Amino acid sequence: MLFCHIARAESLREICNGIAGMTGRISHLGLSSAPPKSTLAYANEHRFSSLFEKYYYSLLDHFRSTGKGAAKMHILLDTSDVMPDYVHITAGREHNLVMKRLLRVPEGTIVVFDRGYNDHRFYDDLTYRKVYFVTRIRSNTRYDVVREDQVPASIDHVILSNLLNFGPTTISNIYRARWKIEEFFRQIKQNLRISIFVGTSRNAFEIQIWTASERR
Repeated sequence: MLFCHIARAESLREICNGIAGMTGRISHLGLSSAPPKSTLAYANEHRFSSLFEKYYYSLLDHFRSTGKGAAKMHILLDTSDVMPDYVHITAGREHNLVMKRLLRVPEGTIVVFDRGYNDHRFYDDLTYRKVYFVTRIRSNTRYDVVREDQVPASIDHVILSNLLNFGPTTISNIYRARWKIEEFFRQIKQNLRISIFVGTSRNAFEIQIWTASERR
């Protein structure tokens, strides 16, 4: 019956004929020959379906207890040529702020990132090193308003930045440039074509990622 589903057979005759055409392989299933249609019909009528129900729930428990692997690729993208200046691979469960500890960019650089890197100590560190940033503010962030300036109606989101001498429209356009990294990741998904990983260790995973990137 598993062959029935895999081969998409539509009758007992089609199942038996299909198995008969695989005589060189069915020995692995403990069969010396393909069963006749009558044998399969008898088994379907008399074999307890509860046996297969137990198999199903046994397999379900097995696969639900199997852990899944995930990885994150942190990329510092240079908008001048849309090429990555820095790439760091971490386990999927590690928070995005792992990346900030490794981020060392030159003084005067403007970095743009999403709310996943929200950390005010990180912002203070960037400002101290004279690195400018533009990001989105989290909805639950608490703050006090010390000054209000005119903001164009076309800007419909709250942006956080230490570019205090820039106008709101310029800062908003800088943040919109962050979408280049979304386009970059879309190109990676289209061109790397990694459908399965051939190794399960971190080293094997990273080798496959790096060599796929070289191929690109």
